[in-house]
Amino acid sequence: DKESLVVSALGEVWEPLVAPDTGTLRGDVLAVLRDAAGHMNGTPGALLSSVVDEMPRHAQLFDLYTSAVIGPWSEVIHTVFTRGVERGEMRADVDNQLATDAMMGPLVSICIVRGQKVAPRQVEVLADVFLGGVAA
Repeated sequence: DKESLVVSALGEVWEPLVAPDTGTLRGDVLAVLRDAAGHMNGTPGALLSSVVDEMPRHAQLFDLYTSAVIGPWSEVIHTVFTRGVERGEMRADVDNQLATDAMMGPLVSICIVRGQKVAPRQVEVLADVFLGGVAA
């Protein structure tokens, strides 16, 4: 069906990165945010904007989007957080889903809500603000 084709296309252009392992939580968070910003600033972001716009009218679209895009990216971010906790850089009591939303939400706001590109300096600021809330 149409929804599956759209989400499949989105999943193909929005491939999740391999979980970065820079040796620090900040380095890993920056790597994820930079990769996500690159996607949001390009074709995947434009396609995502269209999909988000259609979700209220097509309930199945959200489920497909979650499995094709959100799920794989959440796994990568979870790996980053787990390593951060293991290295003593991130508090163990932080809710992974809430932290993922807090880390990625501003990118969605900038790109989807405001229709702007994410600047490299914004990625640095977002990482530092996020890390200030979850640091051990």
